[in-house]
Amino acid sequence: MADPIIRARHISHAFPGGPPLFDDLALDIPRGQATVLIGPNGCGKSTLLSILTGIQSPKSGRVELEGRALSAMPSAEIARTLGILPQSPDAAEGLAVRDLVALGRAPHRRFLSLWSEADEAALRRAIDAVDLTELTDRPLSSLSGGQRQRAFIAMVLTQEPRLLFLDEPTSYLDIAHQLNILHLLTRLKCEDGLTVVAALHDIAQAAQFADHLVVMRAGQIVAQGVPEAVVTEAMLAEVFAVQARVKRDSETGQIVILPIGPDRGRHLRSVSG
Repeated sequence: MADPIIRARHISHAFPGGPPLFDDLALDIPRGQATVLIGPNGCGKSTLLSILTGIQSPKSGRVELEGRALSAMPSAEIARTLGILPQSPDAAEGLAVRDLVALGRAPHRRFLSLWSEADEAALRRAIDAVDLTELTDRPLSSLSGGQRQRAFIAMVLTQEPRLLFLDEPTSYLDIAHQLNILHLLTRLKCEDGLTVVAALHDIAQAAQFADHLVVMRAGQIVAQGVPEAVVTEAMLAEVFAVQARVKRDSETGQIVILPIGPDRGRHLRSVSG
């Protein structure tokens, strides 16, 4: 991979008192693409995102951002470069959309500094980007789930990051809102040149959205590459213990996954082992 924007090498990690989660893990994040992590619950997707963004420090190993050690970079500089949206983000009761989005300007502002024209311009660009202009003064509590998620994405966009990390950004949303969020992220990648890294639950959506798909199981990366090469019937059986048919839609060319049922052979092998 030429010129990855993030490079992780020899990553090992464990939670206190627990077994190792990662052992000598390596991963490159391609610049200007959408990288999606998929894998069963508990495989380490969220923890890996935390390590790649500097929220958690690995037990050993190194994460580099554009050739610089992430651990040596000032936190404010990281915040101006990386935008991070965790699972189930929350905000103070009664907060308006505009006030939430304005919080994202914190890395660019000095203590007690006045709100500037640059701050206002960044806020307006972010709100326009997620199509919430008409709802700027509405309280978050009055928004639908999809609108709330777009508001939180706008908050991250006001940081003016070059990379956007999202942990399960479509969880708890209905299918229409899920697709709206993924289309928004695709537009931000294509039009604004953002590098997007996301953990997703839905394998079919991940295959449609990702340029670079990373499959994890039990703290290991077991496959990665373009979705067409990674999403196979053998991978679904081995990693997710699911029997399925993988086909290409004749009109759109998109990957279609047709679940048949649990891979009983895999289940029996796991029980007997």
